This record gives sequence, C-alpha cells and structure tokens, in this order.
Amino acid sequence: MVNRVARCGRGIERDEFVVERRAPLARERLVATGRHLVEFDDAQLGAFAGNMLEVLSHTQGRALVLSATAWASLDPSQRFTLEEGTGVVVVGHVPLIELRGGGSVRCMLAEVP
Repeated sequence: MVNRVARCGRGIERDEFVVERRAPLARERLVATGRHLVEFDDAQLGAFAGNMLEVLSHTQGRALVLSATAWASLDPSQRFTLEEGTGVVVVGHVPLIELRGGGSVRCMLAEVP
C-alpha cells in the first residue's frame, strides 16, 4: 500500500471539478488513512515535483522515480519523507524532455500489471 501522498495544496483548490470547500476535506481524508502528506508549492509544481511515480522493482522493492529537476525543488524534509516511504529514490536527468516535451519522468514510464 502506498503510504506517502504527494500533492500540490493549491492544486485541489484550483481544480475546476472540485469545489473549493472540499480541499480541506480531501486533505483530512488522506491524513485519516494514515498516509503521510508531502505537499508542494506552485514553484515545485512548475519544477515537475508532482510528476513522480512509485514503481515496484523485482530486486529492490518499491522505488520512487522522479527527475533531477523535481528532486532539486524539494526541501530536505520533503526528501526525507519520500525516501522514508519508499527506500529507493531513482533520480533521472531529463532536462530535454522537460524543456521540449513539457513533461517529465512519469510521462516517460508505462505501468505494467
């Protein structure tokens, strides 16, 4: 079970499909499930901090994959929480994809059941 949730606090509030008054409720429900929340700001969102994916490795268990840009945008406490939750953090250097493609590491991965 995923025990870390990363989200942009203002992202829920800006989502046209979510009424603003529901944002605090969404946060409360996530915390109530026992998950640790890693919230990031707009600058981190612009640095692809929300573009990460937890994957399962046959040799190392769970791993979190994100770009060097995203990793650099996180503060030490955010990094610690993410590392503690997955154990292995894989940081990819993909500036061309982020600059030209407008996406990041998560966009480059396919989930296989």
